[in-house]
Amino acid sequence: MTGDNRKKGKMIAIVFIVLLVFIKTLLRPFGILDELWNYNLCRGVSMGYVPYRDFGMVMMPLYTMLFALPLIICRKLVVYRIASAVFLAALVIYFRDLTAKQTDDLWGTAAAFIFVTFMDISTYNSLLFLLAMICYSILIGEMTRKRAFVLGIVCALSIMGRQTSGVFLALACIGIFSASAELRKHVAYAAAGGTMILMIFAGWLIGTSSWDQFWDHCLFALVSSGDKNSAFYVTSVPVLILSAAGISADIMLWRKKHSRVDICHLIVGLVIASMGIPVVDLMHLFYAGMWFVIPLIKLIILSGSSVRSGIVKLIPVLSAAVTMILVLHDISGCVLDNRFDELLLIPTDKSFTDTYADINTVNESYEAQGKRVIFFSCSCCISSILEERFDPPYDLFLTGNMGTKEPLSYAVEACSDPDCIILIPNDYQTENWENPKGISQYVTSHCEPVDSYGRFVWYRPAA
Repeated sequence: MTGDNRKKGKMIAIVFIVLLVFIKTLLRPFGILDELWNYNLCRGVSMGYVPYRDFGMVMMPLYTMLFALPLIICRKLVVYRIASAVFLAALVIYFRDLTAKQTDDLWGTAAAFIFVTFMDISTYNSLLFLLAMICYSILIGEMTRKRAFVLGIVCALSIMGRQTSGVFLALACIGIFSASAELRKHVAYAAAGGTMILMIFAGWLIGTSSWDQFWDHCLFALVSSGDKNSAFYVTSVPVLILSAAGISADIMLWRKKHSRVDICHLIVGLVIASMGIPVVDLMHLFYAGMWFVIPLIKLIILSGSSVRSGIVKLIPVLSAAVTMILVLHDISGCVLDNRFDELLLIPTDKSFTDTYADINTVNESYEAQGKRVIFFSCSCCISSILEERFDPPYDLFLTGNMGTKEPLSYAVEACSDPDCIILIPNDYQTENWENPKGISQYVTSHCEPVDSYGRFVWYRPAA
């Protein structure tokens, strides 16, 4: 393939990647809680709330702060999705180019289309994956003072994106620097870049009076006793197997060549895999699975396998077809329910939004009586989004997300206030595994039901 044909093929691939990412992201039906939890936090920042000081979250603030920026201009879910699509498209293109450099253009494009087919929503894990790829690209290239400084900045940003894997990535980079005389002479510049970003972050925490709350939520809550925000899903098993195969391939490649490229790929890959701690599921481990596809492809190429280029070219076509079929399946029965300002242009199951609209109507009737309605449910943020309000901590009332404060204390306070009305689903205990334990039992034993709608029940404190 000539250079012009290669460039043309790359541009066509990029156009289709961007198109598929936008279709998949913008046509996602309303109601996926992981997306709405992230969107709700971002919209909270866009409304003037300060992370940690005004609302709690166990995650680091970088993703939330970045994706709040477009919502300051226009607070709608479609705007958040457009920003997510731009980000995810850039991430996939970066992954495609990195894979192509490690293998070839055909395999890079094939891997990128598979990436699009299986990728989920944009989250702080996506951001960490992008930062990890950037670190890897810097580490395997010729190191200079400028590149070392940038590497330090990226490592610090990764910590601000996710405290566990971000710290692991920074430590991995320190280890790689320490093991190489060529890299050690630039370590001071890397340290300077990282220190600069972390000092700015510390200054922001102090300036916004968020210092104590930040440590309570993002460190002490992680190591405190009580319910643990951990789970294992069987759907993660294929990705675990794929990752294990890729790790083995990286080790084989390193033993064969003793190349920094391979050992860095292995180390960075293990950091990416740590995103599966403590929730082992497809969403968290997907990035590790895709990362470890690269050494498997390299082994296929090195082995001289008879995999023909025509077969590799067919992968993007099949991946695109599967992506479109899944999108069309998901939006079947959905409409553009533009009754709610923040849901403009969002495919929606009208019966779904009707449920929460009716719940809000009941809530408003109690509030008109001077009552304060407290909603204990993993789906509370849906109610807030439809009403264009932000209600911490109940919008994200999940295990581990309230710092070291015991979640049950919120129920105790609500049930002891005669001016409170407590709304809680009757399937609270099975509604979502992240719902804090003991809430439903306490409410039902200390309050009396006054109203109901489907699976939702309103209670008032017993006299």
